[in-house]
Amino acid sequence: LHYTEEVITFQSPAQVLISKDHHCPDGMTVLLQLPFEAKILSATVEAAGSNLRIALTSLAGDEIHTMELSHDAPASEFISHMQAVLNSSFIKVTDDYGLELPEACPLKQCGRITCQDVMLRYVCIGQDITSFGSDSAVEELVCSVGFNEGKHRVMPWPIGLTRTKAYFLSAVAGECQVSRGALGLEDEWLEWAGLYQFMDEIE
Repeated sequence: LHYTEEVITFQSPAQVLISKDHHCPDGMTVLLQLPFEAKILSATVEAAGSNLRIALTSLAGDEIHTMELSHDAPASEFISHMQAVLNSSFIKVTDDYGLELPEACPLKQCGRITCQDVMLRYVCIGQDITSFGSDSAVEELVCSVGFNEGKHRVMPWPIGLTRTKAYFLSAVAGECQVSRGALGLEDEWLEWAGLYQFMDEIE
């Protein structure tokens, strides 16, 4: 672990996962899901000359932010801006009927839309302290997998598994994530050979 003078206290984590980890002095790695704070903004789309003016308001009716996009801007461009505004990699945008907007949908067809930060935030404490965001819950924290001559293979770093993705939780690996399908992990009974090969490539 790398210690600094900064101290952060995690209160009432939404989820805690613990796994044995031979790389750590205390023999374990801990993954914390931070309390979820729903950020929901309402957006009004209006014509402003040759552009579209979008005003964002909180649920209390307070104007938070305004932006202008081109008249033919798709929803994907608006979502990119909202990722910066809400500091989130995962934004859900819905229309008045609660239906999620396709990214190719022209904003000029929308009168009022709702934006929600749906990112789940995690902190992993082990041989490194790392943080990441996911659009779905981490179901398993893995530090050793499979068998090699009758012994578990120790991972070079922990892996957080959601239903669709594998997150490599290490300062060395950076913000590395791949689909479970790419690792041959579509089924929990499959061998972990794809994961071994992927680890060897990025170690």
